Amino acid sequence: PTGEGYFRHALFRPVQKTTEEASKGLRMHGHTDFGLTTLLFSVPISCLQIWGQDEQWYYVPYKPGALVISIGDTLEIVSGGHFKATRHRVFKPPVDQRNQERLSLVLFNSSVGDLRMAPAQDSPLIQREGCVEDQGVYSEFKKRTSQGKLVPTNRQWREIQISTCTDPTDTVNNRVGAHQVLIDGKLMHQREYMGVKVVLPV
Repeated sequence: PTGEGYFRHALFRPVQKTTEEASKGLRMHGHTDFGLTTLLFSVPISCLQIWGQDEQWYYVPYKPGALVISIGDTLEIVSGGHFKATRHRVFKPPVDQRNQERLSLVLFNSSVGDLRMAPAQDSPLIQREGCVEDQGVYSEFKKRTSQGKLVPTNRQWREIQISTCTDPTDTVNNRVGAHQVLIDGKLMHQREYMGVKVVLPV
């Protein structure tokens, strides 16, 4: 079977001051990609940040000719939580780069849309070590299957995340008490998709 990934290229121009202030520097909230993997060319303009093990955001450093590869929700679920989906966001670049254009070349790899995501039980890794039950999105999918409930198909999971994505300048929803909560002093984005609870750093 073939997947349903796509290649995207976009040129981002410098953001106006009013937009920068309204979004507090955010270009895209913290999130994980819905597919298997995401491949993008390393670029000299630093906007991509990843969530570190110390629960802080870090810019992805530029390495000429390199590919940046992030893991998506599908691979996390298929691997039974052994591969952790990459938490990342797009943030304003350092001061010396804010007047520069940024070229983004990204390949999103996704599986067939009508499939329902589940661990690959025949995998030698899963047979040997079992699943990582407390891992991110996989943990939430596991709760539903344990209750005999259906999990979203790949297409549903993709479409609902795209359609409910919040603009960083949306001051109505981007606040504590709306889509955001404070957990251990960290500002987190909390939503529920088809019974699957998702909590990610802003």
